[in-house]
Amino acid sequence: MQSLDARLAAHVKASGVPPTDVDEAIAQVVHDQGVDAAVRAFVAASLAGGRHVAGVMGSSRISCLRRAGVIPFTDQAGARP
Repeated sequence: MQSLDARLAAHVKASGVPPTDVDEAIAQVVHDQGVDAAVRAFVAASLAGGRHVAGVMGSSRISCLRRAGVIPFTDQAGARP
């Protein structure tokens, strides 16, 4: 059985980058916005509570976009992973 991340990556890849179906595109945007809001709330609450946050990054969508050539395979220093 594939991991959830592997299944999500396969779904995103099968949907196209960007998705060709309008309903799929809307679902992905709503999902991404929800995750973004949750991460922002978590980071804000962490900082307000005196905790440090080192970083939050990555997703199956990023990997699919990179494989599709939409996002280059570079990090902030410009090195290929």
